[in-house]
Amino acid sequence: MIENNGYKLEEVISFIKRATYLIDHSKAKEHVIRDNFTSYLARIYPEPPSWVNQHIVGGESVARFARSGKERRGFIDNLVGLTVIEYERDLRISEKFNEGYNQIKQFCASKINEGHPVDRIIGILSDTIRWYAYRVSKISKRSGTGILGPEDIELEKIDEFSAVPTEDSARGLINFWQTYLGRIGARPLNAYSIAEDFGFESIFSHSYIDKIGQIVNRAINENKEYAKIISKLWNRVVTERNLSDEEFDVCTYRDELYMLTLGKLICANIIERKALISSKEELIDILRGDYFVRKGFTNLVEYDYFGWINNTPYLEQLLLVARDIQENLKVYDFENMIPEDLFGRMFAQLSNRTERILLGQEWTPHWLANKMVEKLFNELPVNELPQFVDMCCGSGVMIVETLKAAKKRIEEQYPTASIDEKIRLLLNSITRRVDYPIKSKGYRKKSTFPVECE
Repeated sequence: MIENNGYKLEEVISFIKRATYLIDHSKAKEHVIRDNFTSYLARIYPEPPSWVNQHIVGGESVARFARSGKERRGFIDNLVGLTVIEYERDLRISEKFNEGYNQIKQFCASKINEGHPVDRIIGILSDTIRWYAYRVSKISKRSGTGILGPEDIELEKIDEFSAVPTEDSARGLINFWQTYLGRIGARPLNAYSIAEDFGFESIFSHSYIDKIGQIVNRAINENKEYAKIISKLWNRVVTERNLSDEEFDVCTYRDELYMLTLGKLICANIIERKALISSKEELIDILRGDYFVRKGFTNLVEYDYFGWINNTPYLEQLLLVARDIQENLKVYDFENMIPEDLFGRMFAQLSNRTERILLGQEWTPHWLANKMVEKLFNELPVNELPQFVDMCCGSGVMIVETLKAAKKRIEEQYPTASIDEKIRLLLNSITRRVDYPIKSKGYRKKSTFPVECE
């Protein structure tokens, strides 16, 4: 079966089994395990992406570098864009690992010598089961030849993965390949890209929304009494459509559930600073909120209107949708994200889609929110921290701008404070009063957005 990203999961598992056998039992040489990987790529990807084709034609690429004060030339095992790859027959053998690591340094140096940007160069060391990714962290003075060699650079390990023949591990291996060979995590994570890729006006989101709609309709039909309770609350508190208590506003409810599910998955990736490929258990924890509680965000996910959908028997269907969304979130760069309100544009699309007053406010642009927060900060005494309240926080643009300004002031006034104390001061800087979707509770709570205090 071909997964939605164009690969055959069963072939990935077959590859892992075969590669493990070649390394552990046949004691195969380097070229055999490399050729095995290359041949399997065509079976894994019936319609090969560009990086697979580059991997095939980029074998034995010439590298130019310095060694022992002299210019040398060598051959890179495989080259995919600016990702240099060195294969060894078994990286558990320290001699082979060290040999391959040194060659990665040579080949990264050669790419710098060609004039390529340092921050775009990635080195991969692998025996096709164990995979290590490196980037150049430091460049020393060039040798007398005028070009760099392995002794002139330092590498930093940025990721590693060891494959076993299970579905979760196979997906993880695909994710590693696509991240570092296919360079998937290169799309900026911002409000514009999220709305364009996953927004309600994007053609890519239609299948997710339709599938969630099917889950909602099933839940309504199978649990009519509970659905009546939810419908009554939803129609009175959230939707502004003129509906009786017996009429369930399925479209609005479906759209909200989709956006909430997407938001949870994005938040988990932001916390980890990478695109997650979760096991079934981790996905359940993300959807139900247990994942965030373990990370210290105790009220980020609540049961509210959607908790019953996140329980059996509907959870199994929702997990399939969440899995697809998570796979496609891999395009984003979660390591270098812009500190901004990520969901504002989607909120604006949602209000246009449902024509509701409660979400009908125009999305506040970041520049305007920044100016408003700056004005309020200027009115505070210079040594005082804010204690703001956002009465209708919406997607949180005012909260984001306040936290950014508060973080700067905390760093200036409390440079020696502990991380925990800085976080406490930061969380006290603004309170959000949520009038949607839990307006009827008059619920007020501190902001718990993931914030980095360095």
